[in-house]
Amino acid sequence: MELFVKCKIIEDFNDASGCAKYYCEILLTVRAATNGEVSNIIQHESSFSVSVLNSHGYEITVDGLDAVYVKYGQRVTLGQILGKLSNSGTALISVNKDGKICNPNIFF
Repeated sequence: MELFVKCKIIEDFNDASGCAKYYCEILLTVRAATNGEVSNIIQHESSFSVSVLNSHGYEITVDGLDAVYVKYGQRVTLGQILGKLSNSGTALISVNKDGKICNPNIFF
């Protein structure tokens, strides 16, 4: 994940201090942990999950996204942005192979 802060002035005080009031949005982007193909995108009530299947049969799923920047069936490369993390700042990551849950530390 990467952290970006995007700010804009919402009120400029135009005084000697040079101060202004800013609105800042923290954007956490989630990147692909492997080369592969987007195998699943699910829209939940208030978030999305994206799964990437790699050539070794591992499917990595990231749940808790606010926005998705990839499409089903799209080929992705290691480090490519998959989406934006929701405001909770929490993502659930799971790794599966042949229907079995695997240790995600093999990719992170």
